[in-house]
Amino acid sequence: MTIPEVISLIGVAVIAIGLVITIYRNGRGQALKLGQFKGELSTELDNINGKLDDENFGLSALGKKLGDVKTHCAGVTGAFSEKFKSMDKTIDEIKSAASRRRPK
Repeated sequence: MTIPEVISLIGVAVIAIGLVITIYRNGRGQALKLGQFKGELSTELDNINGKLDDENFGLSALGKKLGDVKTHCAGVTGAFSEKFKSMDKTIDEIKSAASRRRPK
């Protein structure tokens, strides 16, 4: 082997070692960034879950409002039902009173 070949091999070895070190450092940096991202994502998910479970603003509040609407609708339906029964009774009374007044 000649001196230029040895110098070339040493140069290739230095570049290879530098490349391995760079890949290692970038890998560690990416792992750290990924860990931070996972931590931030976990925190955000916990915050979202907390808001969903909140009785004043979350799904519980929505369920409570829907329950109130159901109760109101049931009350209105019941009231209309009673009014219709009362009207039917009144109509039947008017018909029976009219049939009693007719001369035969």
